[in-house]
Amino acid sequence: PTPVPVADVRAAAHADVVARLAGSVTKGMTVAVGGGSRGLTHRIELMSGVIAGLRELGAEPFVVPAMGSHGGATAEGQRKMLESLGMTEEALGAEIRATMDTVEVARTPGGMPLYLDRHAAGADRILPVNRVKPHTCFKGPIESGPTKMAVVGFGKQPGAAQIHACGPVEMRDRILAGIDALRSSGRLLGGVGSVESASGAVVKVQAFDSQQIGRDPERELTDYARELAGPGQDLALQ
Repeated sequence: PTPVPVADVRAAAHADVVARLAGSVTKGMTVAVGGGSRGLTHRIELMSGVIAGLRELGAEPFVVPAMGSHGGATAEGQRKMLESLGMTEEALGAEIRATMDTVEVARTPGGMPLYLDRHAAGADRILPVNRVKPHTCFKGPIESGPTKMAVVGFGKQPGAAQIHACGPVEMRDRILAGIDALRSSGRLLGGVGSVESASGAVVKVQAFDSQQIGRDPERELTDYARELAGPGQDLALQ
């Protein structure tokens, strides 16, 4: 059966963030919300709904470009990329803080460092927001989505380089090990994923807490996105 589009993406994101993260957010908690460079239908509604939900819970959200080395690998280039996609401070309802400076915040058991940009590292928590979909360069239980944004996008140039430089099997394994390391660091609030039909309609919006991102709930959403991906679908490279 053809999935039914989400009638109000902003309201759906707002409601699921409040429902899923109510037990994880404390008043005054600063949250770096990841804004990406890839194609998302209703990206403004999705991001602004997430931000409104966090505010309802008492958090103090701001937006960081979470796009690895895109935007010419400069802070101004990444800010302009967000703005070119409609993600202005006015549209999102939150400040955008851009920098390419990174901080190592964790390491995997295999010794891979995990990076966050300086603004994200200075926040109490991070929250990646991304479309969940198959990836062209590797296959795994989780491909493109909040987990990959947390490990690669938030890590700016060094985060992207160490993932994209390896083969598909190691790429899969590094992403899964990376999200576990970020979770263990205590910096991960969770994530928000959207799924689109082959025609490009948003058919699912789902928030994950820190124990769900990178685990079965996101894996199940990845399976659903894979089922819906039609031939010629614009799959992710980032």
